[in-house]
Order: sequence, then structure tokens, then C-alpha cells
Amino acid sequence: MPKNWADLPDEKIIEMRICDLDLSLEGSAVQSAIAQLYKELNVKGLSLKPLFYLSDEWFSPEDTIMISIPFYLAHQKLRDIEKKMMLEVEGGDFEECLKFLRHETGHVIAHAYQLHRKRKWQNLFGLSSQEYDPENYDPKPYSKNFVRNLTNFYAQSHPDEDFAETFAVWLSPKSDWKNQYAKWKAYEKLLYMDKLMKEIATQKPVLISKAKLRPVHQIKARLINYYKKKQYYFGSYIPSFYDKDLLQLFSLDSKASTMTAGKFLDYHGKELRNRIAQWTGVKKYTIGELIKSLTKRCEDLHLMCKSNSEKTKFELSSYLTTLVTNYKHTGTFK
Repeated sequence: MPKNWADLPDEKIIEMRICDLDLSLEGSAVQSAIAQLYKELNVKGLSLKPLFYLSDEWFSPEDTIMISIPFYLAHQKLRDIEKKMMLEVEGGDFEECLKFLRHETGHVIAHAYQLHRKRKWQNLFGLSSQEYDPENYDPKPYSKNFVRNLTNFYAQSHPDEDFAETFAVWLSPKSDWKNQYAKWKAYEKLLYMDKLMKEIATQKPVLISKAKLRPVHQIKARLINYYKKKQYYFGSYIPSFYDKDLLQLFSLDSKASTMTAGKFLDYHGKELRNRIAQWTGVKKYTIGELIKSLTKRCEDLHLMCKSNSEKTKFELSSYLTTLVTNYKHTGTFK
């Protein structure tokens, strides 16, 4: 394994095994975010500090005090490849990384002190045993029963995530939650969090396991296969589109415009993808694949953009948002 692998072309790097990249959190951009997290925990008087390691995604192994950080955050070159392959980098900047760290620390605190067993916890957040799919749930964007830390209204996906998100907002020194959420139903959860954290601040945790699930040095998959699997996961539900919908959006008349429907989608695709991802929480890659499929079908049908391009853009945005929202709720496009 060459020590200067980062100087190689991307097509060479993605052929390498993840375990051979010799990655470490030490010296990475994530290290300063972890230091900031520890400062915030100290300010709140919390003695328990989570431990960190590199793996393939953000998560906290159940019943441990460990937090897994995606391996690509350990090196700028890998961040660039992640952005190229998936169109976004979760936790890619300092502030977003802190949001993930605070959220996962909420899970660690809940695991370590078995907080989900408390009756008050269950009354406020729900039952931890409830099953869920973290990618597909039915968020209510205007609900004031939940705080907002990560995108896609993630607190609404499951009681455990609701607690972790509430903890993240409570911990953040910039949240000003006492004013921001004063008139929200979520305020009751934040008040409970404030009281609960003061109670356990100096208590010994029930569980302190340091078990690591899928540590980076054990991931023998090549980067190319890692991304093939990841792209399939977030793009496998792309349907065969109804031609009647595209015929309503665009025209078969070759004289309707000087721009083809495919070029129209190419021109506006990135803007639409980013906007819809921001408001629905669906991965940019999934929406990008959706737009690619639309573009190809428009080209197959030789469709043209209608004369009123602004109206077409608005209708297309509405159509895509509808498809993506249905996917968010059901796991399929309808």
C-alpha cells in the first residue's frame, strides 16, 4: 500500500480496500469537532465521555459508549470521492459534524444509563422497542412536538432518535432552546432533558462497553464495491415513469421550444435536487438518480420543453417533490 495513495487518481484509489488506507481520527478534521464536543459536555457537567472510532457510517453500537464515524471524514481525498459518488458528505463541515456528534452522544448517554427504561422517558418520547426504518417514515414538517437538529425532521423517525435529537439541541451552546422552543410541545422534553442530565451528571453508568462494530481496519471491501452497494441502496427504488406525466410536463411538438426536455432537466437538475433534498430529507443521490431516469425517458420520447419555462420548472418541482415525498413515507415512488 503506497503511503502517498492520496496522490493517485480517483480511479486507482477506489480499487483499494478500505482497511488498507491506514486511516486514523488523529490529525483529521474531525478531531477538532470531538474536542469541541468534550468541552460542551464538560460545561454541562457530564462526566461520561463517548469514545470514537472509524467505520462505514454514523452510528452508536447498541449498549456501548462508542460512536462510529464514517471513514471518509478522516481524509480530504476521501471526502472528495464521497461527494463525487454520493453528491453529499454527511458531517462534511465542522458545524454539521458537531450536530452528528451531539446526536450520537445522545444515544451513548441513553445506552449507558438505560434511560429508555424510565417511565417519564417513555411517556415523553415513546417506547424504545418500536420498530422503524430510518430512511422511510412519515414526518410532519410543521410539527412542534419535536426539536430540529439534523435535517429531514429526524426526531420524528423513532423515540430513540427523538431523544438523541433533543439531547443534541439541549447540548448545543448555540441553540438557545429556552427561547427558541418556549412555545413548542418539544419544550417539555427539553425541560425533562435538563433535569435528567443534572440527575445523572455524576452517576456511574450502567453500561460502559467499548465494543466496536465494523471498525475500519476490518472492512475489507474495496471502495468501488462500497459505493456500488451504497448507490444501489439509495437508488434501487427508482421506478419506470408514467409517460402520461411527462407528456403533461413537456411536449411532443418539436416546434414548441428550442430546448429539449432532457436539456431542460440537465440545466435545472442540480438546483431541483438540492432544494428537494433540503426540504424532504431524502438523499441527494436518490433524487439525482430519479432526475437521471426522467431525463433518459424524456430523451427516449423526444420531448421538448414548453414555451413557458418558468411554469414548467414550477410544475416539474412539484411533480418531483410529490414523488420524493411518497418515497419518504412508503419506501417506493408512486
